[in-house]
Amino acid sequence: MPVCGMCGGVAEKLANSHIYPASMTREQSAGSELVAAKPERGHVVIATAGLRDRIVCIRCEQLFHPFDDEGIRFRRRALKLEGLVGFRHESISLPTLRADASKLHTFALQTVLRAALSNHTPDVPVSELTQWTANRLLDGRPTVDDGPEVFIRIIRGDLGAVSMDPALHQDATPPCYILHMPNMTIFVARDVGGKLDRSCSHMTLRAGTEVTIWRSRIELYELARITDGLAPVAAEMRKVFKKLERSSARRKKKQ
Repeated sequence: MPVCGMCGGVAEKLANSHIYPASMTREQSAGSELVAAKPERGHVVIATAGLRDRIVCIRCEQLFHPFDDEGIRFRRRALKLEGLVGFRHESISLPTLRADASKLHTFALQTVLRAALSNHTPDVPVSELTQWTANRLLDGRPTVDDGPEVFIRIIRGDLGAVSMDPALHQDATPPCYILHMPNMTIFVARDVGGKLDRSCSHMTLRAGTEVTIWRSRIELYELARITDGLAPVAAEMRKVFKKLERSSARRKKKQ
């Protein structure tokens, strides 16, 4: 019998949990196919679903839903600037939106937890933070008051829709987790009560306040990271894209 990675209980079966919410992947594809690459394995495939794994029991999976729902809603509204309150930081034009900062904070942490429990995302280890997060979810207590700092950035443009596996970036100062979701990147301090870089300290999530967001297009250093990371499978990716182009052309001829 499988054991739940969150509560430790024995279950008849484990839920098929998405690391990132499934609706984000569907919106990312916009009705078309997605190309998924695993450079470390040399794999490039046409994707039919987002990254998922059987990691927790059905009861624990249900604990994720309210926070996933808030993350999904916030991403949609931030891309459209729905629920705009104002521009608190006029000098750099950062909007503030009405959202539940406490739920968004837990959404970020439970995403780190799911990644740590999954064998598909080895760059996020099980840690004191992930165990702390599991305990907070099981106890129904918020994470925002004494948890790590969390900062959300919205990435616009076509390249902004690229998503990558969650990872712990030890080379960051200070080290942090980076969650590359479609059009939304979330930075999470590595330790319980940990801090992020001082440059984003005024934009971290705080309970009871509107959420300040930084909307921008992909930066050059981020593009370089994607390019360098995909270099080992560049030839395979070109083959897959050509296959998709041929498939699309055949569908158009039949119409």
